[in-house]
Amino acid sequence: MSLRIVLIDDDDDARELLSMLLGSDGHTIVEAATGAEGLAAVREHAPDLVLVDLDLPDVSGLDVARELRAEGSRVHLVALTGRAHHADRSAASAAGFDHHATKPVDLASLRAYLSERTRSR
Repeated sequence: MSLRIVLIDDDDDARELLSMLLGSDGHTIVEAATGAEGLAAVREHAPDLVLVDLDLPDVSGLDVARELRAEGSRVHLVALTGRAHHADRSAASAAGFDHHATKPVDLASLRAYLSERTRSR
């Protein structure tokens, strides 16, 4: 079983590589390079999961999460960030994220996490 995933990251190379790798696992990936594009993609595609870079050029990933939660969205949110401090994880959790992945993303760990999410649907 595969997931519908929206991947929001302004780093074109990182986004395209992760999209390709997760797509090869059978997941359907919709890419967005900004928070605004990502929010529109989430609203349009009703994904199972959203991977969100916290450092976006227009709005922060934290604001993306806050906006989705304020709208009542229950989509599963995963923060993608180079910051792994406890305070960063706490801020992501407070904004509405369900999980926190530190960049560079450990692909094996992410795949295991997505497999777990697939089974729990």
